[in-house]
Amino acid sequence: MHSSVVVTLLAVATGASARIFSIGPSPLHIVGKNNSSINGYAQPCWADTRDVALCYVEKDYDESLNKFYFNYSIDTTADVRFGAITLDLNVTTGNSTVTHPSYLIFRSGPATNIQLAHITAGNSVFEILSAKENGVFYISRQRDDRNWNETQPSKFIGDWDVDRFFLCWQWVGYYWRQSIAWASSLPPQNPSCKPVTLRIGT
Repeated sequence: MHSSVVVTLLAVATGASARIFSIGPSPLHIVGKNNSSINGYAQPCWADTRDVALCYVEKDYDESLNKFYFNYSIDTTADVRFGAITLDLNVTTGNSTVTHPSYLIFRSGPATNIQLAHITAGNSVFEILSAKENGVFYISRQRDDRNWNETQPSKFIGDWDVDRFFLCWQWVGYYWRQSIAWASSLPPQNPSCKPVTLRIGT
């Protein structure tokens, strides 16, 4: 699935080549870290009529899980793939059903460092993610401010790669679900959160 919104915004946001590549439709594989037994897939679960989260299902792979895309561009100066996780969401209003290309974003709250990963139908805002060759997602080239002071850093572009996906019990709309989240800082405040890798593909 290609989108003119993704093509334009990725080129502007990353400074990368405007050529867009696409992986999918594919599953999002959720695997636990630290010898965890977590091994399943993301399934869209409705938070409301136009919004889904990435709920965890523990099952063997089958083609019904092939719902997601990773549309990306390549920064050839650093050999990094920048892109967005996308999903076609069908929204029914009355007797009409419309398919919306939609993008993953993180929703934060003022009293927690855990951000719900969710996809809103037709949104044009998305999290810029990177993916390794094996499909594992992370956020690349962040600025590490842990040692900043009045002396200006020598580099403007960050070089800190961050991987903070977690599987947490949290509210998805009015439903209590185990779903994917991102931690803005460590450790996660929600004690149910378990560190995971999120990967496109089986």
